[in-house]
Amino acid sequence: MKTVTAEEMRTLDEATIAAGISSYDLMEKAGVACAHEIDEFLATKSSRFTHKIHIFCGKGNNGGDGFVIANLLYQMGYRCKVWTLFDKLSYTPETKRHFENLNPLIPVQSQINNLSILPIHEVIIDCLLGTGVKGELKPIFVNLIATLNESKGLKIAIDLPSGLNGTTGRFSYGSFVADLTITIGRPKLGMNINERAAGLCGLQRTVDIGIIDDSNSDYNCSFDTLTDSDITSYLDRTSIYCHKGDMGKIVIIGGSDTYPGAPQLSAFCALRSGGGLVYLVHPGGIRHLINQVPNAIIKSPIGQSVNFGNIKLIKGDLEEYCFNKDFLAFGMGIGRHEDNKEILEFLLDVPIPLVLDADALYFVKDKQSLKKRQAVTILTPHAGEFKRLCQSLDCEEFLEKTKYEATQSFAKKFQCWLVLKGFQTWIATPSGEVFLSTSGGPALASGGSGDCLAGMIAAFGAQMNDVSKAICTAVYVHGRAATFHTLSQRAFIPDDIPQKLPAVLAELSPHS
Repeated sequence: MKTVTAEEMRTLDEATIAAGISSYDLMEKAGVACAHEIDEFLATKSSRFTHKIHIFCGKGNNGGDGFVIANLLYQMGYRCKVWTLFDKLSYTPETKRHFENLNPLIPVQSQINNLSILPIHEVIIDCLLGTGVKGELKPIFVNLIATLNESKGLKIAIDLPSGLNGTTGRFSYGSFVADLTITIGRPKLGMNINERAAGLCGLQRTVDIGIIDDSNSDYNCSFDTLTDSDITSYLDRTSIYCHKGDMGKIVIIGGSDTYPGAPQLSAFCALRSGGGLVYLVHPGGIRHLINQVPNAIIKSPIGQSVNFGNIKLIKGDLEEYCFNKDFLAFGMGIGRHEDNKEILEFLLDVPIPLVLDADALYFVKDKQSLKKRQAVTILTPHAGEFKRLCQSLDCEEFLEKTKYEATQSFAKKFQCWLVLKGFQTWIATPSGEVFLSTSGGPALASGGSGDCLAGMIAAFGAQMNDVSKAICTAVYVHGRAATFHTLSQRAFIPDDIPQKLPAVLAELSPHS
């Protein structure tokens, strides 16, 4: 979905209203969509921490969204309380109407001067300013938000955390710090233009409220932020006549005696992502350790060593396993044994799409082998690996750029697809297109999460005709799997990811 500035969003709102929907109804749609997203989020938390919901409303449209949200959450069975900072005579007309429509059983509190820190089991929803912030926060907001930020309970921002500029990413002293931000209509540029702004937003979700199609418009921002609706559109119907060969033949190449679990995670996630035939090629000396995968995965040991060893001894087997396959993934758990450099060189000459992950990236040092490769090449570094890649390939100047600029420059220079993993995952294509996924969260901060992603990219790449859409789907679904659960973020481990994929895919597409 196209990322917009706050000003562009207001223009889109106006155009949608001019096309026939009233501003009152548009506000109603926004509030309803946000309430359902809040309910889904809170369903992943213990009921102990959703005891009561406090909605803090300003006098503009963001406050009107809050009144709609309060009504619907109350209907859903939540205990709600509305806090207002201004007399209703100062409200916008639509906001005033929604305030007057509040269920009379919902308590409304207008005195906030002596607000105390709310207990940890009560939820805070910020509907104070949204995209309406200009300059520094006024003292009335600074004092209130300081108290809200000190509260230990769950915090949700509607459209934008109050104090964050939706265009520039600048934020005022005392801005609201959210666990979840639900942005309305379109993702806002200011939410992700820098990491500190993204940190204020926490997890991010975008709700579609029927804003007019903007595909022919010109925008200041040149990257797309991925949303549920994007991925839904990418996941096409599977043919009723398909067979295992149609669903992709994927080869996962990895493992060593030190890291036998990494390629198993990759293979399991490739299978769970719809792969028709998944081969797990691993060193023969660790076959007794390859015991954590489903029976459907084809275990394919080569050589007798606990590492892959000399390419001359295993080249024939590698050629056989790569022959007539759709997608390869290499690097997960291989370690940094020098023999792996020759395996990488061999695979770069194989005219089959290839994902390079983990320690395979350590051996990527030849610029020309990337540029001249005759098939799709996808690199999946985290920040530290990307820094080493730039140093090895003599493009350290990219490290001085923003992540958006760095990923775009790298992918264009080396004619590859680049997936720069992190809290914000940036995806760049050889042609210069850039996509941002904000679907993940802290639950992915565990060794092995990237191995899962590598297998998923290979699987979706083998099934989908558009490589960029396949990568975006894999990255987004991978992130959603880490937030679409009722587990503790700290307790969530990469082994949980393949178990969560069926539910996430079913949520995103009726054809999954």
